[in-house]
Amino acid sequence: MKFRKLLVLTGLLVASNLHSFGQSKTFTVTSQIADFKDSTYNMTIWNGVTDAYYKKGSTKNGQIFYQDTTSIPLIVRLTLPTESLFKRVDRGYIPVKSQSIWFVAMPGGKVLLKGKLSDFAEVYPSGDKENNTISALNKGYHPLLNKSANIELKLAKDTSDAALNKRLAAEQEQIDAQAAKYMNDFLKKNVSSVAGLYYLEDMLVREIVTIETVEALLPTVDKAYRSSPFIAL
Repeated sequence: MKFRKLLVLTGLLVASNLHSFGQSKTFTVTSQIADFKDSTYNMTIWNGVTDAYYKKGSTKNGQIFYQDTTSIPLIVRLTLPTESLFKRVDRGYIPVKSQSIWFVAMPGGKVLLKGKLSDFAEVYPSGDKENNTISALNKGYHPLLNKSANIELKLAKDTSDAALNKRLAAEQEQIDAQAAKYMNDFLKKNVSSVAGLYYLEDMLVREIVTIETVEALLPTVDKAYRSSPFIAL
């Protein structure tokens, strides 16, 4: 019943104008990544209207350069083939958000991705208010995700020491709780943003936030964001 009420609420918020977006404008993505060696990258793109879609790109002058057009804000996950970013286990790997670079592509926007690559992507966007917001989130959130994934990697590779495994599992649980609190605090303060609306849905699906939290936050969304496709859960 609560979820049905939530769908009604979000429907009322967005029903008025998915037609009101402006004309498509070119956005540009460039980078300043220390010791960058990759020549290609993959992107997963969310527009809040259709399913995620995928693009590939090649570097230019040793850095990321990408241009495209959009009439609405996009959430973009850019993934590099850098081996150190992958938490390899047997023939697969442990997926983690901190492996990738995340940014918001706005119509006409210019995004600069700046930072370094370690065992996760310490690269964050700037260029406008929306990217400053997602950057501030991930500078605190991604290191916690990375710590948790590194523990999961240890547990997956060696399960012979029961006492050590118990200690690591407890440490991971504590880190995961910190990450969940960090995300919940971010959403309460920044729900009126492209990243806030995207993560509100994403974290609900992942059970990081509760349906009660979503129901409480949606009515507080600023008027400017109430026609955003990302608000439709």
